Amino acid sequence: MDWLQQQLGQMPEPDIILHIGAGLCSELPDYQRVAPNQIVLVEPNPETCAELQAQAAGWDNVTVLQVAVTDRTGRASLRLFNFPELDSLREPVGLYSLLPGLRQVGRAEVSTLSVKQLIEQLPLKTDGHNWLVLEAPGEELTILTALAECQALERFSRLIVRAGSEAFYDATPSSSPAVLEALEQRGYTTQARADISDADWPRHHLRLDRMALECKRLKAELVEAKKAHNNEVQALKAQLAEAEQAHAQAEEQQKAQLVQNQQLESALTEQKTTSEKLGSELHERKKDLARLTQARDEAQQKLTEAEKNLSGLPEQQKRLKALEEASTNLRAQLEAKAKQAEDLQTTLQSHKQELATAKDQRAKLT
Repeated sequence: MDWLQQQLGQMPEPDIILHIGAGLCSELPDYQRVAPNQIVLVEPNPETCAELQAQAAGWDNVTVLQVAVTDRTGRASLRLFNFPELDSLREPVGLYSLLPGLRQVGRAEVSTLSVKQLIEQLPLKTDGHNWLVLEAPGEELTILTALAECQALERFSRLIVRAGSEAFYDATPSSSPAVLEALEQRGYTTQARADISDADWPRHHLRLDRMALECKRLKAELVEAKKAHNNEVQALKAQLAEAEQAHAQAEEQQKAQLVQNQQLESALTEQKTTSEKLGSELHERKKDLARLTQARDEAQQKLTEAEKNLSGLPEQQKRLKALEEASTNLRAQLEAKAKQAEDLQTTLQSHKQELATAKDQRAKLT
């Protein structure tokens, strides 16, 4: 039994079979035996695609698309080789040493369709049994990566992938080991031994292990949850540290405020004592003021009485003036008398001196 027939016999009945790089699709009768709802065959080579369309014309559930599937939509040049199954959008640098007889026989300008737009044209159920058969030399990893990026890879429960044992084409890392590693990371497991009838181009049958994929997702979510938890814990620790620092600062401020309050209280006490002293002094001053006010009132009363008494002052002033004039005259007379007394005293003194002299002379004579 052919390897593919054996694999198809072990696969659940499919909803859709998508074959990218179908060529002439010699497998089409085998596909029909498993009764799929729809078969989509994608082939970029115009001449090959024309033959494929003629071959598939008898089946209503078969759709043929003449496009090259890659990571972008547009136009591209398809390299045609003397081995049609190796036709590619890329230069087969590594194949020339492997197949010395390999040569390019032409080019074909073909339409390209992005993986995302291709998937949008297909009614792929997320939980259905869809098969992907991938035979696109040099583009395998590009197509699978694009399927994963648009969340469409998991819609295929089974994969049949043919890829080179090495990266034979230019500017692409696509090879069987790289393809298998990428698919295993996406939850696919190998279902059978690879078809190595062509050791340089082995085929692999892989199954999507949804439970393993779910476990992987849960693990990833758990890892993210742990990261988020750790981040939250770190954030809480940082907040706690900030709170503790703020609390310590608040305590220091409270202590400083307490010291300041004590100083203010002491200052207030001193101010109160001073105020009491000032109050006492003010009370004494008020008493003094009252006494002075009383004395002023008494003086004012006496002044009033004195003013009343002074109402006859002009006559008294005249008398006083006369008395002053009389006093002046009398003082002048007294001064004159005093002058005369002084002169008499001087004269008397002179007489006394003369008398003493005379007495001395008389005594000498006797």
